[in-house]
Amino acid sequence: YVAVDSENVRGDVAAQLRNLKHVICHTQFGVEQLLRAGYTGKTSVAGHGVDINIYKQYSREEARSGIPLPRGNPQDAFIWGVVGMNQPRKRMDLSIAYWAAWWEQAGKPDNAYLYIHTNTDGVWDLKQIAEYCGIRGRFFGTDGGQVLGDTEMPSLYNSFDVLFTTNEGESWGLTNLESMACGVPNLAVRCGGMPYWAGDAIKWVEPSVYVFTANRTNTKRWIATEADYVKAMQEMYENADLRKQLQEQASAFAAQLAEEKKNSAARYTECKAHGEQAWKFLQ
Repeated sequence: YVAVDSENVRGDVAAQLRNLKHVICHTQFGVEQLLRAGYTGKTSVAGHGVDINIYKQYSREEARSGIPLPRGNPQDAFIWGVVGMNQPRKRMDLSIAYWAAWWEQAGKPDNAYLYIHTNTDGVWDLKQIAEYCGIRGRFFGTDGGQVLGDTEMPSLYNSFDVLFTTNEGESWGLTNLESMACGVPNLAVRCGGMPYWAGDAIKWVEPSVYVFTANRTNTKRWIATEADYVKAMQEMYENADLRKQLQEQASAFAAQLAEEKKNSAARYTECKAHGEQAWKFLQ
């Protein structure tokens, strides 16, 4: 299994895969990048799935009953959610900065909050960035960091009005899929592997700036400008019909994907029973 989240995979990296009998990527994007880097072996695509018996939509009032908002009534709030690791590629610094810019330009709506669920020992001091950006009292997160299990994450997702990411690239985007299964509208930058599976079920912001990763990694990573991202955020905030449409698309898509995974698992079991090579179930 090879997770390819960005363009410009180095040739020497692809060469390290030459002894593998088969490479599986999350999306066709990953396959394309490996082939472009010179990989000539066999490939297949197998993405992630979620258990829709666990990750599903339910009462927002119930989900928000334990949300410790800094001020106001949780039931009246508009909560923007961010979920992921606090690491360079996720660009949570931009999540905070862009949210702060949106909040300022939107007239500082009193019902708006930013909730980030992440690890406490990440690359950015998020609380300090939030204070610098002037949103102290608007930014909060999970006590103790990224410690919630599968039985608790659906409740967190269901408390969000929108889940948004400023990631520079994803091989898949599991937290996006988990939140979509819970009926949460998503906003993300169109880059990496996510557009290959999510299609129109996510509202995309077109990237216009790219960087090459330092330390000789050289992968090409994309970001959207503040102006473009803030414009998309405002559309999501003020357009309830758009959020409803994305909510319905997201739930239906997650259910369809879960059914496909169920069928793939059945095919894999069948292949094993007949002594076939395991990778054939992907064909």
